[in-house]
Amino acid sequence: PETHQCTDDHRNSLCRDIIHPALTLLRRHSRRQKMITLAMREDIEEIAALFQQAKAQMLRDNILQWHQAYPNLKHIAKDILDQKCYKLVKNDEIVSVASFYQEGNTYWIKRFATTPSYTKCGYASQLYQHLENLGVVRQAEKICSVTNHSNQKMQHFLLKQGFHKDAEYEDASRKTYGKFYVFCKNFEVSKHEARSRTR
Repeated sequence: PETHQCTDDHRNSLCRDIIHPALTLLRRHSRRQKMITLAMREDIEEIAALFQQAKAQMLRDNILQWHQAYPNLKHIAKDILDQKCYKLVKNDEIVSVASFYQEGNTYWIKRFATTPSYTKCGYASQLYQHLENLGVVRQAEKICSVTNHSNQKMQHFLLKQGFHKDAEYEDASRKTYGKFYVFCKNFEVSKHEARSRTR
């Protein structure tokens, strides 16, 4: 295959006027694109900072969901080590993150958060849809998530995605937080449908 090297005046001009601008444009376009991948170890601090922003927003909104010690660096590190933590990156910044765990034929979405300044941009929905697609491909019977009774935003989000309230309980370690609700979405997916969603 032909390689582009600036070895003479003609090629210098070609590289300067065509190739270099094209590569620069490509790099800029790539940085602007959204990307969903598994989080890496080097993302721990950035995800922790995102969680701190989410906790602060919850306090402002009087949402009793997380506290200062949860989730913490150990939770993030374990999710990443287990290859369960997914991130949505926009302009080289992690703007939404969630962990996706399997228990039997049920997949659980945990530690789902979006940078407060991006909550109305649709990134949480895009990340959720990616996780749902993974669940369908893996033949999940249902996807579930837990949220606090005070977290109306998350309840609305889950209902919008087709979930239904399945159960409620009180967490012994967070009794002052009141009831937590379990939301689930059931699937009846054939192998053919699962394959088609990966194309």
